[in-house]
Amino acid sequence: VVIEMGGEPLETFKHPERAIYILGSEDTGLPQSIIQAAAYHVSLPSIRYESYNVAMAGSIVLYDRIAKHNRAQQTEGARDGE
Repeated sequence: VVIEMGGEPLETFKHPERAIYILGSEDTGLPQSIIQAAAYHVSLPSIRYESYNVAMAGSIVLYDRIAKHNRAQQTEGARDGE
């Protein structure tokens, strides 16, 4: 999963069960060849900045992954009567 401007918004992205996340530098991003080779291309929402530093971007993506996973488990538990 590449994290780079111009991809599917993180808000609607469904994280695969297993993934490697590739983040580029704040200044130059990722080479086009890597973006094209990736199975998924995801972009982060931003109001004030064009890009985030790599530590912040990684934190946002991993938080989103965990939050969506936890919501899915809660929904499954509610359907199963837990």
